[in-house]
Amino acid sequence: MLRQLDCKIGKVTQRRSASVPKGAVISTQPGRGLYRAGSSVRIVVSSGKPPRKAARRR
Repeated sequence: MLRQLDCKIGKVTQRRSASVPKGAVISTQPGRGLYRAGSSVRIVVSSGKPPRKAARRR
């Protein structure tokens, strides 16, 4: 989609997400609909669900 808008992929970072599948885009900067031709877009990609916390034994 960014190529169709004549934008470049900027910095790509990963963040864990309980609701967004691994490899899917969580967010962009600038936000959706605010891209200008020739601009760079920062992308945050899901690295999957956070690890489960182990239950404590007593």
